[in-house]
Amino acid sequence: EPRYAASSTDINIPISMGIPAVCIGATHGEKAHTTEEFIRIAPFAQGLAHVTRLCMDATALFAQQAKA
Repeated sequence: EPRYAASSTDINIPISMGIPAVCIGATHGEKAHTTEEFIRIAPFAQGLAHVTRLCMDATALFAQQAKA
């Protein structure tokens, strides 16, 4: 299931410039921005599959809109 949460990401710069941006995560992690930061490897494959599917669906949607 998708989970919506605020987090520190690389999209802070475009957002601060008024450029819409979305960050999609592929796994879970903890202790961000510390020397103890880590990510969970086990769910990464499924997360990557979800991100890939999102890209494929978005591409198909944009292609349909371009034909209209």
